[in-house]
Amino acid sequence: MARRKKHSRDTFSFIHVSHPDGFKDKETQNKIRRHAMGAAGQLRLKPPRNPTVSVDIPPNATIIVGQSRQSLFKRPQQQIVPHIAFLGTYPVETSTRARQLIHFMQVAGNLHLTPFRHESYSLATADPAAFYLYLANAAFLHNHLTQKESNQESSKYLGVCLSQVITRLESEAPRVSPGLIYTMLGLACHETHLGNWDRRAVHLNGLERAVKARGGLESLSQMISLLIFWFDVLESSSRDCVPRYAIPAHLRAEPSPEGTMSSPLTSVIERLTLYGNHEIAGALKSFRFLVDFISHKAHDDKFWNSSSQGASLITPITHSLLSMPRPKGVMGEKNDDSGDYVIEMARIALLIILARLKQTFSFPTDELSYLQERFRILLFCHSGSEFPDLELLVCGLCSLDRLGAHGSICLIHRRPSREAPHRGS
Repeated sequence: MARRKKHSRDTFSFIHVSHPDGFKDKETQNKIRRHAMGAAGQLRLKPPRNPTVSVDIPPNATIIVGQSRQSLFKRPQQQIVPHIAFLGTYPVETSTRARQLIHFMQVAGNLHLTPFRHESYSLATADPAAFYLYLANAAFLHNHLTQKESNQESSKYLGVCLSQVITRLESEAPRVSPGLIYTMLGLACHETHLGNWDRRAVHLNGLERAVKARGGLESLSQMISLLIFWFDVLESSSRDCVPRYAIPAHLRAEPSPEGTMSSPLTSVIERLTLYGNHEIAGALKSFRFLVDFISHKAHDDKFWNSSSQGASLITPITHSLLSMPRPKGVMGEKNDDSGDYVIEMARIALLIILARLKQTFSFPTDELSYLQERFRILLFCHSGSEFPDLELLVCGLCSLDRLGAHGSICLIHRRPSREAPHRGS
């Protein structure tokens, strides 16, 4: 039996130009035919089907314990939100207008450097009441920037938020959820923008009771406790009074110093400590660490745009200065106890520099003009003290106040390389 001849799989067949009839050769024609039929067969092949797996959602599973039946899990009944922003869903059903306000808030926050704009959005999308308050703030800001007099849209969202807060306070008491606590803080901030001081006081008092019922700021997340602590110190700074809350544990650690403390500043702190002025001595030490830390971060734009980092650095020192005892006597009169006056001058001077520093983080500084006027009165009434080196430092800081926080910080940062001036100079 004769074997079938294997067909050559050569891709090319060469035909000499002097013998063009070679194209009609039987073997060449067979190669052409096989190539054409193979290409046509490939076109007739069906593409492979993608594998599919059918998934059946089982009914609510139950477990039997004795004679009782307990549900192991329940199928979620909430509808899927039709819009997803930043890979997260909204806690309530949103309209087209609401999504426009959310987008506007993100754009306006980046243009006007609104403090905690990213943190507030993350917290607002985790609680329905906080989300309605976020929309109320967005509508209020939109009306303010577009110079519209009507705040009807903002009031509508604010009314829904207040209704949910009242209902949930009755159902969640005495242990209020963190989302509702954040909403109460947001309501106080909203009334501050509107200038309704009585309503703000009501919200702050309710917030204080809710925080105490939960066990203090330590029972909340670090971000919510930072926001409450920051606003408390901000509100206390405008009135120069002692804040409501103590410093949270995660904010008590001072920034690690990058270098050694200067000998003039060390001598000032040691002398103040020797005379029992521990509060202002500790504040100067913390302020020196803060200056050194910021000097190493000054050229980083991300550092100045981080509201949480700025609040974590500035707020604890401001809290310590606001908690210090005030000098006895009438402000604006000559006082023989000039030691208390120069310490008060140091306290006010540090608060002024911290206020300038807050401006670089786009924080409100309503207390600045009041502090400057108070320092001027103290300086006018002062006639020398037992701390001339501290007095010189304080006057140097406030003389550079017009340069802003950066000028004053540069003075503190560069002064250590120089020798301390003579006390008699």
